Amino acid sequence: PLSAAKAVAELGEGFHAVYAGTGYQRDLFVEEVKNICGDQITILPRIEDVGTIFTALDCMVLASPSEACPNAVLESWLSSCPVVATPVGIIPHLESKHGELTFGVAFDPSPGELARAVRLAVQADNRVERAHWLAWNQFSSNRMVKNYESFFKDIL
Repeated sequence: PLSAAKAVAELGEGFHAVYAGTGYQRDLFVEEVKNICGDQITILPRIEDVGTIFTALDCMVLASPSEACPNAVLESWLSSCPVVATPVGIIPHLESKHGELTFGVAFDPSPGELARAVRLAVQADNRVERAHWLAWNQFSSNRMVKNYESFFKDIL
């Protein structure tokens, strides 16, 4: 959370951070994020319809050092929201198979590295369409149900 806040501060006027949810240790960083971003931040409570949020964003940033299958990334892709992300969890595997899907940054990116990736992401390119297609065809709830049904039919 702090890396993204510092990137927004570096990006300057015209850029705004949105944090949503109650996540792990949220209370430990909210005040610091507010101090870094000033009026360039909105803090939202937990939201059931995250697609509405991702659809309204120009890009989503996941600067996490570790994840498994980051749902926020899949939800962003389903909303056609460009993603700036570290190479965590399933992302490297999906990108090796399907091409670039995120605007990638290294682990522990500097605010400048995140800011550069955000500037690229808000311009968007064909990776946003490719990521949306992949998420819809492989990770939508309907597709996941079909995969589970097939799995159980095979083992029973």
